[in-house]
Amino acid sequence: MAESYFEAVRQGLIGALELLVRLALPLGILLGLGLIAAVLAVKVNGQKTDGEAVRAIATRVFSAVGLGLLMLCLWSGLREAQPLARDAIAWKDSAEATANPAPEAPPIDQFGPVFARMVEHTYTRSLTLPPDFLQRIGSDSVAALAPYLTDPTAQNVSRLVDSFKRSGEDVLFTRELTRLDEQPMSFDSSDIKVSIHRLQEQAYDADFKGIYVFSNPTSEKIHARFLVDLPQGGGTVQGLKITVGQQTITEPDDRGYYTWQGDLAPSETKQAVVEYKSIGKSTWSYDLGSNRRRVRSFNLEATVDGPVEFEKGGILPSSRSGGKTVWHLTDVVTSQKLALSFPPSVAARDAYLQAISLLPATLVLLAGAMILAGWRQGSPLSPGQIAMGLTGFAFGATVMVVLANYASSGVAVIAGSGVALVLVLGVTRVRLLPVVLPVVLLPAAALSPTHTGLWVLLLGAVGLGGFWLLPKLNRSPQKAA
Repeated sequence: MAESYFEAVRQGLIGALELLVRLALPLGILLGLGLIAAVLAVKVNGQKTDGEAVRAIATRVFSAVGLGLLMLCLWSGLREAQPLARDAIAWKDSAEATANPAPEAPPIDQFGPVFARMVEHTYTRSLTLPPDFLQRIGSDSVAALAPYLTDPTAQNVSRLVDSFKRSGEDVLFTRELTRLDEQPMSFDSSDIKVSIHRLQEQAYDADFKGIYVFSNPTSEKIHARFLVDLPQGGGTVQGLKITVGQQTITEPDDRGYYTWQGDLAPSETKQAVVEYKSIGKSTWSYDLGSNRRRVRSFNLEATVDGPVEFEKGGILPSSRSGGKTVWHLTDVVTSQKLALSFPPSVAARDAYLQAISLLPATLVLLAGAMILAGWRQGSPLSPGQIAMGLTGFAFGATVMVVLANYASSGVAVIAGSGVALVLVLGVTRVRLLPVVLPVVLLPAAALSPTHTGLWVLLLGAVGLGGFWLLPKLNRSPQKAA
């Protein structure tokens, strides 16, 4: 990072020297013409052009030129403040270790749970085998038929029966497989609340709670399964708690799902509660399931303490109020998902860079304000006072850039503006406060990205009002009497 500071100083000096080279000839001509004009003015007024008068004229001219050169150097240096601030931000973002790191967790994708009735089905498959194939069965057993009987969905098998029957010279092989299959059923209701707290950048901390109600709508007892999948992506899942009725599910099954199985009497209802906390980034989404899953009443309430957007192709919310977004769906069957997208939290960063970009213009405005304020007051400031005031402002601007590495950008800009104001008024006059204050605070006006124009307008009005009232404010009681 030190290299960035040195590079900024080097670029500022190079810029100032390049401007001086380009302006050397015009400045030399203007300086000579200024001296000639000053001598002629003295001669026209009938005064002697002795050495002392010429030296006085030369001093004023060279003081003005020196002030201009100083402004040129300070302006060139302040132009490098914004690139330096950008380098500092990039350096902090790319640092492998930092005091306040931003989480790098992937997005969280939460899938809706599954409620299904377990129904026993028997599947039959027959193969006609040639006589020579029986020899392979004799040596390799039924494993020789494996390529022809592969069933990738052979799960929850309760019974498996193989039989052989001669059919002429061939043999008829029959396999009967009885398996428990899931028959998806509708949830009575799904009520979900997710509270999302924005962290740095696009990261967030999600607090999830889902209450799912399901029941047996038939007139006979059924064997049912409730299955929950943990969120895909995201960081470490904390505070995980899954309960169905009075039963707590603590461990996943062989497939990694948290599953409840049991019998439901006719019209019996169960309530399942799923709770967890996790860290994610960029987006948070909830997938209702597929076209096979229906929910009679679906409600999701998301509370977000920051800006939020919605992904294209997702289910749009039913209502929004402040930081609360609500989805309310009835008898929904969909393969769409609802998703929250979190834009980068760069408003403060952009405002800070905008404030830094105003420093060169503020320097020029401050020089003009001090010159006009002194004239309006009746006692103009000397070039030396103006030069020291501008140097004080440049020091305050340096405080902004350096302090932003240790504090928030808003604190850095306000603190730097305060330092600049104290130094400027200490060198010039406290009575210039009504005019100098609005100019010095101009960079701070950029800290409000949505109201920068309004703040600039107000500061301009205060500065013009102070300039108009300056003689009255500075009038002594004796003169007023």
